[in-house]
Amino acid sequence: MSSPQIRDKGQEYQYVTPIRQSPGGHEIMMYDTPGDKKIIIRHASGSGIEFTNDGSLIFTVLGDVQFRSSRSDESEKTLKKVDKDESSETMGVVRIKGSTIELEAQDSFGIYSGGDLTIKGNNSVVKGKENLSLESAKSLYIDTQELRERSVSRQQEVGSMEGPGGTGISPTGGNNEINVQGNTIIKNNDPKGGITLQSAGYLNIICGAERIDVTGNPAVAASALASTATAGVVNPYFAMLEGRATYTHNVYPHPGPTPAPGQLLPPGSAVYQTPGGYYHLCGFKYQLDVLGLRLENTAGLYNRNTTTSETINVSGPYKLNALPILLN
Repeated sequence: MSSPQIRDKGQEYQYVTPIRQSPGGHEIMMYDTPGDKKIIIRHASGSGIEFTNDGSLIFTVLGDVQFRSSRSDESEKTLKKVDKDESSETMGVVRIKGSTIELEAQDSFGIYSGGDLTIKGNNSVVKGKENLSLESAKSLYIDTQELRERSVSRQQEVGSMEGPGGTGISPTGGNNEINVQGNTIIKNNDPKGGITLQSAGYLNIICGAERIDVTGNPAVAASALASTATAGVVNPYFAMLEGRATYTHNVYPHPGPTPAPGQLLPPGSAVYQTPGGYYHLCGFKYQLDVLGLRLENTAGLYNRNTTTSETINVSGPYKLNALPILLN
């Protein structure tokens, strides 16, 4: 046997046992040096396997690494089992390809990327038995043809958690904007539920076309309103809501399942109260139809000016009490 090609200066000659050496340069060597026992199997190219003194296994590969497993009738899968921690470091690109790939972790599972992270699939499902959190330090963008949500409860915080915080320190705030090219319906199907719009500052309702408010009519509230409209045709639910003008507010007598106690007026009534003042400007026609009793109480000055003519028709008695009565 020629001189072995595997050199290890830390080994003593009497503990070196050349097992086999081929004419082409392949070698199998055993070292029994106390504290540095090892077995080396090396290819003539320089690739090899080394069994170290502590039981570690070192692969030295100068070319590609391929693992091949042929399934026999007795074996259904190839198993790789590691009893302790395992680390893999690659200076280049790592690709894993298979007909089906499953990754399972008994405890935690983390994916970390110093750059971009892309996940693609025909159908992607992310499930969490308890919590699922999406956190972005700058921006979160969702682009889809259809977006559907289902939840038992939902809460949004926009700008309310920004700023230094602390007692007496208001958050810096943010913005919430929804742009829709089409129709929008916000519907509550629970007769005992409600929808509340609450603003600590300003509240603006701006409508570029007709506006219809319906109060106290459960039949209209339970109807399925159209979410789309044919181009050039008004949405079909307008006629059902009895729109009579550019702005229509219809009040019906249904008080709801839990009416407020101590109401002064019967169901179907409306109250408008303003302590500062009330100014009403009508440019065409002002008509007031009262089918029952009409009462007006003025604690201060009452002044009525008519620039043309005024007609009062009374089918019954007309009583005027004043002290004094001035006619000019």
